[in-house]
Amino acid sequence: MPSSQGKPTLIYDGHCGFCRLWLNYAKALADGEVEWIAYQDLCDRFPQIPREQFKESAFFVDANGSIKRGAAAMFSVLAISPRHRWWMWLYQHFAPFQIASDLFYRQIAKHRGSAFHLTRALFGSKIRPLTYGITESLFVRLLGIIFLFAFWSLHSQMLGLVGSQGLIPAAQTLHSMRAAIGTRAFLFAPSLLWLHPGDAWLQWMSSLGIVASLLLVFSGWLGQSWQRIATAACFVLYLSLASVGQPFTLFQWDALLLETAFLALFAGTPLLPWAYRLLVFRLMFESGCVKLLSGDPNWRNLHALRYHFMTQPLPNPIAWYVYQAPGWLLDSFTFLTLLIELACPWLLFLPRRARHIGAIVLIVLQLLILFTGNYAFFNWLTIILCLWAFDDRTFQRLGGLLRHSVAMVTSAVRRKLLAAVLACLMILGAVQVVALFTPVVAIPFGGLYSLAGALQIVNSYGLFAVMTTTRPELIYEGSDDGQNWKEYSFPYKPGNVKRGLPMVAPFQPRLDWQLWFAALDGSYQADRWTGNLVIRILQGDKAVMDLLGSRQPFSKPPKYVRVALYDYWFTSEAERRKTGAIWNRRFERLYLPSISLEALQRR
Repeated sequence: MPSSQGKPTLIYDGHCGFCRLWLNYAKALADGEVEWIAYQDLCDRFPQIPREQFKESAFFVDANGSIKRGAAAMFSVLAISPRHRWWMWLYQHFAPFQIASDLFYRQIAKHRGSAFHLTRALFGSKIRPLTYGITESLFVRLLGIIFLFAFWSLHSQMLGLVGSQGLIPAAQTLHSMRAAIGTRAFLFAPSLLWLHPGDAWLQWMSSLGIVASLLLVFSGWLGQSWQRIATAACFVLYLSLASVGQPFTLFQWDALLLETAFLALFAGTPLLPWAYRLLVFRLMFESGCVKLLSGDPNWRNLHALRYHFMTQPLPNPIAWYVYQAPGWLLDSFTFLTLLIELACPWLLFLPRRARHIGAIVLIVLQLLILFTGNYAFFNWLTIILCLWAFDDRTFQRLGGLLRHSVAMVTSAVRRKLLAAVLACLMILGAVQVVALFTPVVAIPFGGLYSLAGALQIVNSYGLFAVMTTTRPELIYEGSDDGQNWKEYSFPYKPGNVKRGLPMVAPFQPRLDWQLWFAALDGSYQADRWTGNLVIRILQGDKAVMDLLGSRQPFSKPPKYVRVALYDYWFTSEAERRKTGAIWNRRFERLYLPSISLEALQRR
């Protein structure tokens, strides 16, 4: 018997709290296209269904009179919504999913009381379809702000790092790559700078990046088309600069920013919230896994944080105080860090309340890292990624302020194409996580990984897999007579033992950062650009000297420059009170012997 209203009908148990809890959710999805009726109110309708079966499962009676029950009935309701029809397709065409769904439904039906209480605990007392228009609008604006800091940081440093007179000139790098491997070089360094790798283009591209970032911040007022244009511009421009800025742009947050921006191009795709949650999962879970898989004893015996605050690349003022904490307390924080990174990411795939708990804990962890170290925009970027664990109900009060417009993909073909590409990226990301434990699973995807890696749209993550326990520092020294040496002061990295620690994030001084890695390598042959820095100091190149700051010991280039390797460690509270010094240091050896321009010219 068809519905009396010409609509399909869902018949449910009106005395079941679990059924009533989900009823409003189903009604919102169906949007008036379904008649809802408790079997207790049926009277003589649908006599073809034995009345005792209503107590066992829900029934869906189509407008033509066809009947489905159990899981099939619920998927039929979902199929009324275009955004959820894929559930029914999966149920009808994938036998393992159908079997699992039917089994799961029968278990829920047998234990509806327990399911009711569990659902309230995980979802709350009111369950509504989740929307992400406000979340997306807030996220995009914050992403634009992070891009603004990233481009601003590059704008002031790119000439000194990879300009024509920089430490590793981009033009020479691209020329060498093309000479070695031909046109395939573009795949290894995708960049607009192949068109013209000059200093003017470096400056213009970073300047355009700043403009695109501002456009992204205000795109909510300009419309979805401008949002996509600004996002694409930020991605292309930043990829172009990051590809030629190596090794100064090889940081994990550079890759994370590019992957985040690329996903933002899929705005309006239903899978997007899950894609971002998977990205956060990969970022945090991989970070926890590499710490244990590396075999580093300092993670396994929980002593890592006894060293971290002193040996991290650019400690901030708070780091010195935290370093003084008792060992047992720092070990406890190490355990909590591992627990959060390994356990909390899984909560992002659970129902709403569990996701919120996982995201909040991850955000708190990022805030603690942010307060105790200078990690550029990494912590802020991770925090805004965690916003995708929330939905519009969380940010409802911001809706009017943000003036969001929900991104819609109107073309069915385009919608399916975007969903397919996004699903492919998610599969690659998931396989990458599995490959941490079974590398062979990634072999069939080798070509896709190469392409995704070149574009930096699917990356591997994991900071501080091995905890450094000492702090070597490179100290550049100049002299006019080869006997009396004066130290060059870098703006942010340790040098003068009494100089205060900087608070510089979200700006990233990339030379200061990279000198930390070079000191760990211990040899200028491993980082030849450290020798180029000596030459640029001897030449007095302005772009490079600007990276060193204004407080320098010479008004004109010295005749000789050398590089010494020192070991640094934090002072104790008593030593700091007595001497005012933040660091102790000890000379280890010469990293690079004395060099002069005359000697170089003779070679």
